[in-house]
Amino acid sequence: MDRSGYRVVMTIKKRLARASVGSKLALLVLMLMMAAFTALGLVFSTASKMQVEEGTERALTQQQQQITNTIELFDTTMQSSVTRMLNAFLATIPDNFTLIEDRRLPIGERDAPALLNAGFMLNNQSGYLADFANRTGAPVSFFVRDGEDFVRIATTLKTEDGSSLLGLTLSGGVKDALNAGQPYTGMLYLAGRHYMTRYRPITDFNDNLIGASFIGVDVGEQIDELYATITNIQLHEKDFSLVASTAPGQQGKVLTTGQWQGRSLMDFKNAQGEPAFAPLFAADSGQIDYRLAGEDSDRITSFQHYPAWDWVVATTIDKQEVTAGITQVRNQVFGLALLLALAVAGILYFLERRLISRPLDALVSLAQALARGDLSQRITSQRQDEIGKLTAAMNSVGEDLSRVVGQVRGTTGAVNQAAGEIAQGNEELSARTEQSASSLQETSASMEEITTTVQHSADSAQQASQLVNSTSEQARRGNDDMRKAQASMEDINRSAERISEIISLIDGIAFQTNILALNASVEAARAGEHGRGFAVVAQEVRTLATRSSDASREIRGLIDESISHTQQGVAQVKDASQAMAEILSSVERVNDMIAEISAGAREQSAGVGQVNTAVSELDAMTQQNTTLVNQVSGAARSMSAQAQALEQLMAGFKVAGAQDMATSSMSRQSVSHQSMSHMNTQPMADGEQTAFPPPASAPRGSQRREEEEWEAF
Repeated sequence: MDRSGYRVVMTIKKRLARASVGSKLALLVLMLMMAAFTALGLVFSTASKMQVEEGTERALTQQQQQITNTIELFDTTMQSSVTRMLNAFLATIPDNFTLIEDRRLPIGERDAPALLNAGFMLNNQSGYLADFANRTGAPVSFFVRDGEDFVRIATTLKTEDGSSLLGLTLSGGVKDALNAGQPYTGMLYLAGRHYMTRYRPITDFNDNLIGASFIGVDVGEQIDELYATITNIQLHEKDFSLVASTAPGQQGKVLTTGQWQGRSLMDFKNAQGEPAFAPLFAADSGQIDYRLAGEDSDRITSFQHYPAWDWVVATTIDKQEVTAGITQVRNQVFGLALLLALAVAGILYFLERRLISRPLDALVSLAQALARGDLSQRITSQRQDEIGKLTAAMNSVGEDLSRVVGQVRGTTGAVNQAAGEIAQGNEELSARTEQSASSLQETSASMEEITTTVQHSADSAQQASQLVNSTSEQARRGNDDMRKAQASMEDINRSAERISEIISLIDGIAFQTNILALNASVEAARAGEHGRGFAVVAQEVRTLATRSSDASREIRGLIDESISHTQQGVAQVKDASQAMAEILSSVERVNDMIAEISAGAREQSAGVGQVNTAVSELDAMTQQNTTLVNQVSGAARSMSAQAQALEQLMAGFKVAGAQDMATSSMSRQSVSHQSMSHMNTQPMADGEQTAFPPPASAPRGSQRREEEEWEAF
């Protein structure tokens, strides 16, 4: 802080120090109201801004989903249309294709195997295809499989300059789908136009993949309409939507019309110099917040990929435009709050000047008069609030001080007489103090013997408490072991029950095996001689099933007996565990009682020690009292001299009536006040005036003080 700033701060501090209570109160209220209005405005504006931003983000997400749904609907419709077109085309020719791999014909800049349809050569034969294309407007092609490649051998498609596309091979997802024997449907950019294409594998009589058929529907106009629809979707004036390519080699290229058409999104940088739209190609969908270099507002872009067409659809909104209305309302609220706070502070200042500052000035004058020793001044007020109570209290102070001064004057002589009596009493107190000191020495010796006995009892109780704690810990460990044994017995019981269930399953299997063996014997009997060997095997199976059933019944009996014994053991362990728990509970109760006895013994020992210490201290204090009594005798004589000096001092106070209150009552005069801003003067009995200023000079000084305080405020 420089020198001029320091002087300004010190000047403000001095003016605030001289300002009245009302001015400070008005300034404090102004500051509090401004702080409250500012805080409320910030809270409300922040909450409103957050709600608007959240609503805008939800609307942006819904809008993004609506665009994606539109594209999906368009894609589904076009795929269905192109599929029907290809089916219609293939329905016009026989489903009889043959591949002659040994016969290779030149096609474009290469050669390829011959592909025949019902004996008709398809290589370089595009007449029928052209006729179908002219009638439907849909280009068609045939491909022959050459190893893993598919070579175009007949087509109605041409490049933008009119050259043929014969001899070209398929690649990418189309090639992979056809090699897998699956059709492929998708959006392709061929010969400078958008086509919804359908590729279908061609097989021979042995279901060998030998080629593929193709048809495309020109959707350029529909794509342009879709671009226009996406571009026109916006929530605010500065919002916009676009479609960019995600295909390799064209990543980020804007496809829709508008100011960014044909440009790459990867060329746009943010404020940090990094590609602003790089996150659009790092995830399938999401939202990004950014600020483009050279711009002063933030943007939010919601995006979603459409992999079938190598598209990414993005919708952008301007944050500043979204929150502009909230910011304007906030600024208006702050302005109104400032005006309201200034108006309230001004009204409060003028009210407090009339109701607080002027009455306080009068009370200050009264207090100053009382401080100078003039106890005859009073203020008359009809107010019942805090200032009225303070006025009454100040009047009471003056009256009480007048009464006290009179009483002090009357009692000063009594103090002199009492001082002599105190000196005589101190001599008798000295003799009795010496007797008390002798008795306290005998009591101190007895207390030392009691302390030794109580300390021994406390040590014995402590040892008993330690033994009981050890016993309680051993009982607790025994109780834990019983719980573990009980848990183990319960596990054994559950295992036995599980074995019983398994034996029941084995018994059921044996019964079913016996039934099956019986059925096999019946079937063998029906077969006669041919089934004799099978009947013998069935009889052996029945015998084994019967033996298994008998064995399972015996095992079940043993398991049931084991379960019964196990359950008895579980019950006994549970009873033992309960008994251990009761023993542990009893030991803990005994431990608690011995602990209480030990604590009581320690408290008694401490108490006896404290008593012994107190007796020793009393002995020392008694010795000191003997010395102090002698000092008090000298102090009594000194007090007599001071009482005389006090009587002379009390004579300097001015009280109403100018008479001693010990012998007569005071007479007062009071003058009614019409306003608390002026003080009345009361004449003294001897004709003197009080120290308060005369009423005639009050208005001019009061007006000057008001002007100074208003300037400071």
